[in-house]
Amino acid sequence: MINQRNYLRCDEIKNIKLEQIYSNNDIAIKDLDYNLEAIISTEAPICLDLLKERLREAFNIGKISQKALDIIMLRIKKLGIVITKDLFDIVLWPSEGAYPVKFVRLNSDRTIYQVPEVEMKLVYNHFKEISKDEEELYHKILNFFGFQTLTKKALEYFNHVKYINA
Repeated sequence: MINQRNYLRCDEIKNIKLEQIYSNNDIAIKDLDYNLEAIISTEAPICLDLLKERLREAFNIGKISQKALDIIMLRIKKLGIVITKDLFDIVLWPSEGAYPVKFVRLNSDRTIYQVPEVEMKLVYNHFKEISKDEEELYHKILNFFGFQTLTKKALEYFNHVKYINA
């Protein structure tokens, strides 16, 4: 049995003008810090890619520039947010640090690659016990998250999770 719960999404994001962040406006930086802490404390562990999606909403833009990402990463470090690394992305945790994950979060708009390894291991271990072979295992994992196609990148991710579980 996999312990599951719905993905809790932060809905307290403040709108910020990106130009104000670039000009180091004190209020905009405080709002950015607020957004970072609110999103990460609500949605942790959260991949950087997904955090950027949330921040694009706050900035009302289509893409985070490298300049904006540099500022965001600087603020993350100044706030003491804990950074770990998964196969494909950085994973962010509250300043209290990484903690044991006991639930798999469902009903979100995450891609399979935005599911942190700590959650993917729970799913992998569950389906490993009831699958006849690796192909069936990988398709059960995909179906669990609502996906159908086993891409090369997804296969690489699953093999990575298999390796770190060994």
